[in-house]
Amino acid sequence: VRAAAVMLALSGRGMKHQEKLFTAIAWTPKATVQAALGGLALDEAREDAEQLLGRRLLAVAVLCILVTAPPGATLIALMGPRLLQKVDKPEVEDTGKLDTGPENPDEVVPEETLPGELEKS
Repeated sequence: VRAAAVMLALSGRGMKHQEKLFTAIAWTPKATVQAALGGLALDEAREDAEQLLGRRLLAVAVLCILVTAPPGATLIALMGPRLLQKVDKPEVEDTGKLDTGPENPDEVVPEETLPGELEKS
């Protein structure tokens, strides 16, 4: 379902099919929510029964992380170079000089806007 939602969300964006597929792979579940919230139930538990449930929930969250995160990262690392193409940027000639603007700024800015005009009148 998630992959289909990704494809639908990216349709009409001018992306190649391979880019959409990689995005769907990158958005596979990797238990990030479980990592963030796994210990919250245990922290909030007050009674013994709640603490037992909190420990079980934390154990399941850690198991989800261990099962989903490594395959997700592996898929991204393996499929990225195969599905994505690097776009070469056009080379810019390096003159070794910084662009500091025009040599004579008075030529660019009209004289009436310069502070020296007040002194002339």
